[in-house]
Amino acid sequence: MVLLALWWSEEAARHQGLWYLRLLGALLVGAAIALAWAVPAALRGGDAYAHDIFWGLTADRMVDTFAH
Repeated sequence: MVLLALWWSEEAARHQGLWYLRLLGALLVGAAIALAWAVPAALRGGDAYAHDIFWGLTADRMVDTFAH
């Protein structure tokens, strides 16, 4: 929805570069928050736990979701 903001938001249309720069910043901050938890948890939990949180919570759930 945010990527289409240029069509429905006058503010975004006036400041296109800034709009996308802020979007990128928000995505990076969100990823940093998630990794600040996940990386130490993976290091402390071991290989099996690291596999589960990095791969099991993403790819395996996607496969299971579309399996039915």
